[in-house]
Amino acid sequence: MHLTIVSPFPPAITGIGQYGYHVTRALANSGSFSRITVLAGSDIEGEYPNHLGPTEIEYCWAPGQFNAWQSILSRIKKLNPDLVWFNLRMGMFGESSWMSASNLITPMLVRQMGYPTVVTLHEMMEMSDLRTLKAPGGIFAPMGAHLITSIVTQADVVCLTMQKHLDWFARKHPHVDCINIPLGVYHEPVLLDEHGKTELLMFNMLAPFKGAELLLEVFPSLKMEYPDLELTIAGREHPRFPGYVQSIKKHFNGMKGIKWLGQIAEENVIDLFRNAQIVVLPYKATTGASSV
Repeated sequence: MHLTIVSPFPPAITGIGQYGYHVTRALANSGSFSRITVLAGSDIEGEYPNHLGPTEIEYCWAPGQFNAWQSILSRIKKLNPDLVWFNLRMGMFGESSWMSASNLITPMLVRQMGYPTVVTLHEMMEMSDLRTLKAPGGIFAPMGAHLITSIVTQADVVCLTMQKHLDWFARKHPHVDCINIPLGVYHEPVLLDEHGKTELLMFNMLAPFKGAELLLEVFPSLKMEYPDLELTIAGREHPRFPGYVQSIKKHFNGMKGIKWLGQIAEENVIDLFRNAQIVVLPYKATTGASSV
């Protein structure tokens, strides 16, 4: 059986891109498919991921590409696979409403071409606080979220990474087969040695609704009670909020015991968690399960 996968993919580091990579690796090692082709999306140059066996990787689209859907459909038609899996989040094709909507029709079009489709949807915008998230579209954002969810989930099977999303979706769309597959199931759990440092870790794609300012405001009080306490903030800036990280760095300039690490390479993630005692996720709003 030939499986084609449409997903963001390394070398770009994104939550669902890493998820797509790890699930692809697990599927390649499972022996369930005679051929796997990844129609990968990345907006940066870099080394192709390895450990994927005979999997074929084609970088045929990129975030911000207006006609990504045409490139994907053209390749699927030529490949003629037995099954197509889409690994999706709302902003993966571009952060503007128009860019998202114009390309998120792709799973629906592929199904209309006659190919069995599976969609993993990492976000449920209809259940989110769109105002706090500063979602594009203003007062029309809820209507757009409903429309995009309806379009994206025109699939044979819909996979959701959170049980509460599955429960909500199953009530709204009882005619669609859906299943809950949590994040992280592609790895066996590993118990790390406890580190002696007293360190808090905030690790995500940094944006105003992730609550970094709240954490930085309370950190001095924690530092007074625990003098050895350190705070590490890791992750790249959210593309919808350029300049955000620089602005909060400037605002909290001079505060001791804080490290800003920026984007973390895949091979350094385990050590990042090993060095921390507590992971802090002070989100004001969220669209789905954080890959952290």
